Amino acid sequence: MHLHIKITPFIAGLATGLWAAVAVGLLSMNVPEVYGICGISHPRDLINFVINNIFGTNLSVSKYSLTIPVLTYVGIAFGSFVSALHGRELRLRTAPEPASSAIFGFAVANFGMLMGYCSVRAVMLLAYGNLLAIPGLTGIIAGSILACRFVRWKVRRE
Repeated sequence: MHLHIKITPFIAGLATGLWAAVAVGLLSMNVPEVYGICGISHPRDLINFVINNIFGTNLSVSKYSLTIPVLTYVGIAFGSFVSALHGRELRLRTAPEPASSAIFGFAVANFGMLMGYCSVRAVMLLAYGNLLAIPGLTGIIAGSILACRFVRWKVRRE
């Protein structure tokens, strides 16, 4: 007997949220507000946690990643993989300009580290009333406008 279950985005989100709540409860974690998802600090904490535990170093991690690292991006990568596999869209692709992608990705990550958080967290901080997020958001908006102009210029040039 073949059981076919259709998992809607709502059900997937509900299951993920419940699983996260149970994990937080079981691990007695005190998850801070405005630390929901961050494309800069979560990967940094994960990488630094692994390096610290393998090599005995003392790289900086947030206090919320001292016991177990925040696995947000492991979950995002795994979920993306499963989704692509399920939708039969999983295949290797090459970037049109790998050097540009690497340089721009490196720049975004480093500017994010200078700012201390990613764009999602900046918006969340501002929503919590933290006015120090305004300069960061201003930089993100200016960078986005410049990037759009660069892409448009590049497309017109071709």
